[in-house]
Amino acid sequence: MTKRWTSLPTLLLLSIPALAQDTSPSPDTMGSSGLDPEAVSHTSIVWLKTGNSPQSFQEELTKRAFKATQPSDQLGNLIIEEDASELRRQLDNHPDLAEQIDYVEPNGIVRLFPSECVPMKAPAEELVPPGVRRIGGPMEVPSGLARRVWVIDSGIASEYDASAGGELNVDRQLAAECDVDGCTPGAAEDGFGHGTAVASIIGAMKDGKGLVGMAPGARLVPIKVFDTPETDWASIYPAMAYLISHVQPGDVVNVSFGGPWDPSAGGNPRMIERQLRRLADQGVRVSVAAGNLDALPDSAYVQTVSPARAGAYRNEQAGGAVMTASAIDGEGRFWPESGFGNGEASRSGGLHLGPPDVAEPGVAIPVLWPGGQMRACTGTSFAAPHLAAILFQGLPDHDGQAKGDISATIERPRGPLTDAARNDPIGVCLRNAKDACEVR
Repeated sequence: MTKRWTSLPTLLLLSIPALAQDTSPSPDTMGSSGLDPEAVSHTSIVWLKTGNSPQSFQEELTKRAFKATQPSDQLGNLIIEEDASELRRQLDNHPDLAEQIDYVEPNGIVRLFPSECVPMKAPAEELVPPGVRRIGGPMEVPSGLARRVWVIDSGIASEYDASAGGELNVDRQLAAECDVDGCTPGAAEDGFGHGTAVASIIGAMKDGKGLVGMAPGARLVPIKVFDTPETDWASIYPAMAYLISHVQPGDVVNVSFGGPWDPSAGGNPRMIERQLRRLADQGVRVSVAAGNLDALPDSAYVQTVSPARAGAYRNEQAGGAVMTASAIDGEGRFWPESGFGNGEASRSGGLHLGPPDVAEPGVAIPVLWPGGQMRACTGTSFAAPHLAAILFQGLPDHDGQAKGDISATIERPRGPLTDAARNDPIGVCLRNAKDACEVR
């Protein structure tokens, strides 16, 4: 996977459509992304209006002394390396170009949401984690079920593939590796562990040994975007385009990453929020992590985190949804570092203006880790796959409320309190007549 934004060129055009102390690097220092934050902050994503050609737009830019390059993967829209406000100012001098643009979105750093992952001793017997039991699992997943869970993350370690005697039902035929230049089919081998951990929460098999996931044996498709705990939106969008072209109704997507929403986008959402809602309109269910304060210290509210803002969206007719998950511990207490919300519990253009939709287990969660290890991980990164597994069954039921939720204790700056001033409902599996959670 290639990387860029290590320096600031003039212009780039991109098409888009029992725990032990951890002695390994923490998630925050688990390797450098190679990204220059200042360069990334001066990169803007330009979304053309429907019917406008990126190729033609590039030609016009070249004529006007903009230096542009065309990436190999032509999927429909653009990114330009320039500060968003400055780019808008320049485009004001070229109204014929400006009228072709829907809006300009600042690029930015995107982070995975682990807080910590510490080694733990592998169990002598089969382990059904307390969090899985807390939300009604493990569920019964019929063999040969066609629907899939897409994990956009750091890949999945091949040592855990069921075909190699491992615990995860991984579909490598659909797997892809994506970066700024587009997506290519590939093994999507895990670069550092996060994606494997997320996948194991969802689908580790119930085989009499080792870890048991919430939806044992669920078909998992890795889309590798992260080589380290961070990347940028320029790499995320090709992965989204790949996903949109390959999903089927009934599929589930797990999103355990995000970045701050920049209001300099002129009030527009990041395109990923539109894209996730588009997936829901195709009958896909999407689980999104609310975010961690340690990863995004200036973005406590889900209203300021993208794509967490895309939650609270449903397409009843298609059966799709986008839902945002905060994190609770084993006692149902709200994890203090979890993203939260205290805005109006209402919808505005599909954007999430209230608290997270549900709270799921996200503290000291047992997971599989590359190298035959197990770790106990904390963060909304690990709450989201619990919700993803529930969405593999259907929309969640609610069983109690998160205790001590910050959303319910912060005083809103103005206006009357709404149902936003409540603890996040704890999402659980719907039960059948035999009081079991099963895929329907």
